[in-house]
Amino acid sequence: IVEGRNDVRNLLKYDIKNAIATMGSGINPELAKLAKGKKTVTAFLDGDRGGKLLLMEISGELGNSLTHVAFAPTSREVEHLEMKVVTKALAQKETAGKVVARIQKEIKIDDDRSVGRGQEALETPEEIKAWAEMLEGLKRNQAIIVNEDGTGSDPIRANDLKETLADTTGAQGLVFAGKVTARIFDYASGAGIENVLGTSVGTVTRKSGVQAYSTENL
Repeated sequence: IVEGRNDVRNLLKYDIKNAIATMGSGINPELAKLAKGKKTVTAFLDGDRGGKLLLMEISGELGNSLTHVAFAPTSREVEHLEMKVVTKALAQKETAGKVVARIQKEIKIDDDRSVGRGQEALETPEEIKAWAEMLEGLKRNQAIIVNEDGTGSDPIRANDLKETLADTTGAQGLVFAGKVTARIFDYASGAGIENVLGTSVGTVTRKSGVQAYSTENL
């Protein structure tokens, strides 16, 4: 299991034909069903914080069906790895339970520094309520960046969101057609975005300087 289409394409070059992409934030239930019928399921993820956060999502959805985890070298992405690096990374894969426990501790240390819980959620400001109109017509896990002047960007596909936000400056918000997960907080924070409106939000409503709102509470 990898993050995006480009990861799958890169592995195909090296004759690895059994890779499947999560296609961005949010794990498709069909992927979980597919994994249940497999003896071995390996998550092969980017060697950055985003890869760790995706592992938490995959683990949460697949449970014991996820058997192993492999990471690209630190700060590198699966889609750009050379064959020898791919081979080495997969050869060094670890059992999923061991890796998930380790990463959970790492993420908890970061999250405990600045986290707001659901019961502390703020009332949604009127200007952010207006962003809900941008969700109309968006496919699952697509997003729109709210520019400084209040206009919206073109729809961004799930597998392009990380890269697009990394190149974004001056935006005032993000509208996301899905659940605002830890990875969405991370991507938004990296782009200097302070407010995110999603179709749903978990127990964490504020993290890393980013406030999340849900259309469920409008």
